Amino acid sequence: MHNLRKVLAVLSALTGLFLLLRPAPPTTTVLLTTRDLPPGVPLAKEDVRTTEIPATLAPPGAATPTSAEGRTLGSPAGAGEILTDARLTTADPDTATVAVKPTDPAVLTLLKPGGRVDVVTETGVLAENATVIAVHDNTVVVLSTDATTAARVATESLTHPLAVTVH
Repeated sequence: MHNLRKVLAVLSALTGLFLLLRPAPPTTTVLLTTRDLPPGVPLAKEDVRTTEIPATLAPPGAATPTSAEGRTLGSPAGAGEILTDARLTTADPDTATVAVKPTDPAVLTLLKPGGRVDVVTETGVLAENATVIAVHDNTVVVLSTDATTAARVATESLTHPLAVTVH
């Protein structure tokens, strides 16, 4: 029994030494939200913080302090969430957002923030290459496009059914 304890102690020491000497995995810097944030909020310094995580755990397009500067949150984000560039829009005075309730809500399951769509009505194409900002309750998609196109889509939605095609 005494020898078994010695063997276990040596194995434990070797395991600890191995763990100490093993190189740390590569890391990357990501942005985390510091509190729950609603969509349409321009990011402020107090809304985010940086943290290092293993590079293999970073989502594709993870936002960096540089890529997030001056941008607006396109959909809600919970406290502690890693921000991605697809969730952020540029606060451009020539752009506007418009909510669209497509005639076929099944298309909404195909949409993700950052995706591109066209908006079509029976009279033709109203918006081309609009950016998906958010999908709400699988009934409405919020799109970003130029201000003139957003106004045209909103006006047409009052009297005509609208379809959304996915790029």
